[in-house]
Amino acid sequence: MNQFSVVDDSFDISLTSSYYLSIRVAPDGFSFCVLDPIYNKFIQFKECRFHKPDLDWSQIVTRLSHEELLTHPFKRKLLIVEDDVFAIVPNALFKPEKALDLLSGTYELDVRGKQAVHNSVKMVDAVNLFLLSENLQVFIRQTIPDARVFHHVTPFVESTMLDDYRIADQTYVHVYFRKSAFDILVMGHRELLLANRFSFADENEIVYFILFVFEQLKLQPGKTEIHLSGDIEAQSARYLMLKSYLKTVKMAVLSPHFQFGEALLPVGVTRHHLLFNSFLCV
Repeated sequence: MNQFSVVDDSFDISLTSSYYLSIRVAPDGFSFCVLDPIYNKFIQFKECRFHKPDLDWSQIVTRLSHEELLTHPFKRKLLIVEDDVFAIVPNALFKPEKALDLLSGTYELDVRGKQAVHNSVKMVDAVNLFLLSENLQVFIRQTIPDARVFHHVTPFVESTMLDDYRIADQTYVHVYFRKSAFDILVMGHRELLLANRFSFADENEIVYFILFVFEQLKLQPGKTEIHLSGDIEAQSARYLMLKSYLKTVKMAVLSPHFQFGEALLPVGVTRHHLLFNSFLCV
């Protein structure tokens, strides 16, 4: 397991009730950050990455249960769950009692020890359905019962839609990379045109799936901006490969509303773009 942790000098443990806390959990580990909402400044960050995926979330729950900071009161707590299974359903078509049926119609699921839950995605008048494991449910009840729980695509959609684009009629593609999958959003005329997930076995499949989306939606490669975030670095082999096929590729930048305490400047903003932007959820 690899760990990285930084705390800004301005952080005061006695003032946590005035801070915001966001926690991201995924099979490859977890991360969390603390925001001082008075200055919109991030003042603490920690990441733990596992060498092997924690598919039943037990190792993550054990580690987080020993994080003393999480037991303190916060003005706002968020838990972001990264998982492949999700379905965005218009409010007009959503019935809570049919949640599992809706998910089962999209995925081959083993729902033992899991519960179907949903987020309201207010920016698109829809809900985001996903599964929550029993291990995570117990952790939430015992450690952070006051946290708002989101599937990671919810803050991805909402923070993206809140971006102030320079050209209202421009089409944008946003790609968030995870361990062996990526989530893709297509925005046009400030509306959500597509939200989907693709698993990939190699780098060539990434290009294939993105070009497939362009073909299906009849997007113009030279005129459509593509913003990359998550498990990708500027000038990495993955980035340069995408750049060779899609000239308008660029790394996503954090909302200008936020700033970083000096101690947090080494933190990779692009990799943790979704975690930092989670506070934009409405």
